Amino acid sequence: MEKNNILSVDDLMQLPEIDGLVQEVKGQQTVKTEGKEIQTGNDQWRLFLQHLDSYSYLVRKASRKGYWIDDDIAETLKSCDIDHKSVADIINAIVRTFIEQNAEHLREYIKRRNSLI
Repeated sequence: MEKNNILSVDDLMQLPEIDGLVQEVKGQQTVKTEGKEIQTGNDQWRLFLQHLDSYSYLVRKASRKGYWIDDDIAETLKSCDIDHKSVADIINAIVRTFIEQNAEHLREYIKRRNSLI
């Protein structure tokens, strides 16, 4: 710091935790995954990471169904390395996040099945 307690621009840039304060103001948080720090500025991304974290690495999941995914989506997700999770795990986390955040709207589209009961 300079004499007489006058701060220069360089001194201000070196203040500790200034990034943390700015992130708090913006409502962002930092999440550590596999040693990487990821800025999470919205609840949707945090929820996605929570769902993704529920899947274990290289563990075979027995109760899954196969569906066709567009090539461009599959290739995009394949190019991402998020905690070494599989594309299937990433897709499941994305869909779970969507369903959780839109459950109220999705309820309107539930098919009513005809039954004898």
